[in-house]
Amino acid sequence: MSAGLFSEGDAEHLVSVGGRCYVAGMRVCTLIPVAVAAVGAADDPRMLITVLVELGLLAAWSRAYICQVLDGKVIGPSIVDAAVLCVLMITTPLIVSKGWLVMRSSWLRPFTTFGAVGYQYSTPWPLGVGLGAVVCFVGSAATVAAQPGPLGLDDVITAVWTFLSVMLARLLWTLVVGAGRKVDAVFADTARARRERAVADGIRADQLAINMALHDTAAATLLMVGLGRVDDPGQLRRRATRDLEMLSAIRSGTPPDVQIDLAGELRSLGEIEGIDVVYLGPGQLKIAAGAGRALAGAAAEALANVRRHAGTDIALIKVTGSPERVGVEIRDRGCGFDPAAVSSTRRGIRGSILDRIAAAGGSAEVESAPGQGTAVRLVWPDA
Repeated sequence: MSAGLFSEGDAEHLVSVGGRCYVAGMRVCTLIPVAVAAVGAADDPRMLITVLVELGLLAAWSRAYICQVLDGKVIGPSIVDAAVLCVLMITTPLIVSKGWLVMRSSWLRPFTTFGAVGYQYSTPWPLGVGLGAVVCFVGSAATVAAQPGPLGLDDVITAVWTFLSVMLARLLWTLVVGAGRKVDAVFADTARARRERAVADGIRADQLAINMALHDTAAATLLMVGLGRVDDPGQLRRRATRDLEMLSAIRSGTPPDVQIDLAGELRSLGEIEGIDVVYLGPGQLKIAAGAGRALAGAAAEALANVRRHAGTDIALIKVTGSPERVGVEIRDRGCGFDPAAVSSTRRGIRGSILDRIAAAGGSAEVESAPGQGTAVRLVWPDA
């Protein structure tokens, strides 16, 4: 089973198993008191011997019947069991004392009635109803035939009530199975909705990743060129090479490396972004590729913002931690800004830094104020 009580398709199966367990328990719980009553009510030694023989055979068959029912084999064993109960009822004059019959009662009737009820909890309805009807009819006819005197109203009421008890058991079981199927239907709908949502979330995540990649690469480079902020052809060539590599990877769906060297990626950003970078941290730090690219991409966007807006051409990158938990800080002493005043339509900080790190399982914060520079802190994974 998955999380929760059931997984898809479990409810009806558990109801079916529960029904078979109920049948097995009911057979044991009725056979024991019936055997005690039969032995205690025997009129003479011959009847006692007959009762003991039939009870022994019934106990042996009931054991085999219970084992097969619990194993999920119900159709054949139920048919045989109904035949056994009918034969047992036919021998009523041999195993039920005259005192019971004079009172128009029989210790066999409760036992066979519960047997007929058990078919309703373990077999398909046509078979269960048919076997129940046969057992009830044979039981009533055999009891009436063994009783002294003519058929009475009490005999008719007992026969009708016995059959109605079996049919009510079938109705109850039908409702229980129907409820199980409804539960399974709800689980199936929920699982389907979950799968569809996962697919939609995956598509949105891919779209977000592509949008961020375009924003950080081609769009940023074209904007720099359009604004005339690229004076060094070598820098433009390096940026264009990096942009082309990333766009080619997106188009081809090239699977990412298992790990990347985050330290190397961060040290190369200054050359690509055209800004002087002071790097403080380990010479090499290999971490999971997805997290590493997210951290490097967010750091690149932070450096791009320094170059575009901070009024300075130098920044500090500080790396702390280990491959299991990494902290990256990008700090400058530029003009700073008010983060609350940034328009919601601007996606540089929100999309390329905050959302990117969050999508990778980390967290990011931007601290800045006019005239006090800017600090971007990245942590992966999030605490």
